[in-house]
Amino acid sequence: QRDVDMMLGARKAQLPREDYLERVVEQNVKLQVDHLANLSIIRRAWERRPETPRLHGWVYDIHSGLIEVVSEPRDGTRAG
Repeated sequence: QRDVDMMLGARKAQLPREDYLERVVEQNVKLQVDHLANLSIIRRAWERRPETPRLHGWVYDIHSGLIEVVSEPRDGTRAG
């Protein structure tokens, strides 16, 4: 939540609560992908086979039924 607050700055007060919470969820997914990419088990797997596992960051919108990609797929070839 703090990351989203810093990212939004003064605009936070102008956002409806639902929109703000969507931003929090999206940021959380991005952070979780970053966390996974830094786990030693993932790093070791990438050393053996850089293309697997492939990490994805998606958010499912229960109201629309749509999936939004919030983090580009990552694997050992582009682990940055």
